[in-house]
Amino acid sequence: MTVLPFAHRACELVNVGSSLVEQGVRPGHLLKQVGLPAHALLDVDAWVPRPLFLKLINSLVRMTGEPYIVLHIAERDPIEKLGLYGQAILNAHTLRQALSIAGKRISLVQTGVRLGFHEQEMVARLSYEFIGRTGENPETYIEGVLAFLLKILRLTRQDFPVQVSFTRSKPRDTGEFERVFGSDLCFNAEYNGFTFDRSSLDLPLQLKISEDLFTQEGRLTPYPEEHLVRSVQSTIAYLMPRQSPTLEMVAREHGLHKRTLQRRLNRWGISFEDLLDQLRRECALKFVRQGSQTITDVALLLGYSDSSHFNRAFRRWTGMAPRDFVSAEVNANAPIFSSATIQKPSQSESCSLY
Repeated sequence: MTVLPFAHRACELVNVGSSLVEQGVRPGHLLKQVGLPAHALLDVDAWVPRPLFLKLINSLVRMTGEPYIVLHIAERDPIEKLGLYGQAILNAHTLRQALSIAGKRISLVQTGVRLGFHEQEMVARLSYEFIGRTGENPETYIEGVLAFLLKILRLTRQDFPVQVSFTRSKPRDTGEFERVFGSDLCFNAEYNGFTFDRSSLDLPLQLKISEDLFTQEGRLTPYPEEHLVRSVQSTIAYLMPRQSPTLEMVAREHGLHKRTLQRRLNRWGISFEDLLDQLRRECALKFVRQGSQTITDVALLLGYSDSSHFNRAFRRWTGMAPRDFVSAEVNANAPIFSSATIQKPSQSESCSLY
């Protein structure tokens, strides 16, 4: 079983691709710079190791030149994008229950963090922190996390006073922070999080799964190319065990000329050949790790005509033959980014929550 270090589920990145396209940036180009496959943003069930995840977040700012892009994405993100975690929060009856669920179940979407929820006399406090080293500077990401957590507090639709604390230093211009979080801001604080009146915890949530969940204003709409890349990825996965997928085949399945398909994939920043190669690599590593298929069977499942072609491709991906890869036991540390090949970090690596 693949065991990852502290990691984040890619569902946190759902709207990143659309935001990049809005900024005139091809998502595939950014992902390549970071070291992630160009379709990584499309697989909500994949787990991305923390260092790469934070590198991606910080690269968003550098490549777009927009210092608050992460904050803006978090503002517009719907809570339900986090799957079962988001649904559990939205199904809570009171704010106290919602925050308790958020803290106890956070390992559904990220590990190596602590989301603390405390009640002390007349005050309630919600705090967020990383466990262990982060590598990349996490300030920008934490700002996005707090913007997202503030949405939970506002599910009551009651504008009760909230003090927002940041461990970071005070920026020269706090205008955007005040617009998002309000005027009661505390920088150079001991923790990142919120302090508010404890009585607010008994407020009922006004937004439920069955209500206007899909009519929230400001929601980002995925661009057509994002849907197309997802569809092409699925078509390749379907064709691989049957034959070697080609651009012509996949274009025909989508009712497009091959040049049109390639041009639209290029808008996302990926070529058909790269997408096919990345999917083959991920599936190959999964099959080789499982050890339940012969090398010839794996080659055929990936659309290769024979095992020699597969062996050459595997050497290009890993620097060694499939059998050497298994015996060297390097596979436990190789990062894969598809839900088909990546497994949730073990619970032993998840933090204990308050």
